[in-house]
Amino acid sequence: MPTVVRHDNLKAAVVRACFFDPDSHDVYLAFAAHWGFTPLPTQPRRPEENGKQERSGGYVKDNALKGRRFDSLDAQNAFLRHWNRTIARLRIHGTTRRQVWTHFVEVEQRALQPLAVEAFPCFASGERTVHTDGHVEVAGAYLEFSGAGPLAKEGLRRPQCDLFIEHIGGPKAK
Repeated sequence: MPTVVRHDNLKAAVVRACFFDPDSHDVYLAFAAHWGFTPLPTQPRRPEENGKQERSGGYVKDNALKGRRFDSLDAQNAFLRHWNRTIARLRIHGTTRRQVWTHFVEVEQRALQPLAVEAFPCFASGERTVHTDGHVEVAGAYLEFSGAGPLAKEGLRRPQCDLFIEHIGGPKAK
């Protein structure tokens, strides 16, 4: 896992694009913290910041998959594994002028950190209003939230069955 992940302003990661301080989704930030990388969105209308990853998908489509049909996903994966070992890794990269696999082993592999041991706990995130009767609506159900003041805004993180309520603004829950 790299320590910094550059990405464009995809909606899954960025709520509001900004040149200096973009707003990121809570779930994406938790995902980045879990896997140990710093998400760094590119600035709007600056494609040169995206680097070489923009072209890598096109290379696979144009070189490995163009004009080919496969009977199954397993057949396609087997072909792509063979293509990766015999063609993609051995080619000379157009920009770096080095063999792709050699460059990865000598330069990029050392910069990677190990993957997290545990899987990322998927959750939904949202903002809800605590009603005057002390209930919060989550996925069509009304849950009691004792001690909340009227019309307080609360952030919700809902992994599988547990519910974590984080205070955002308004009167503080006691």
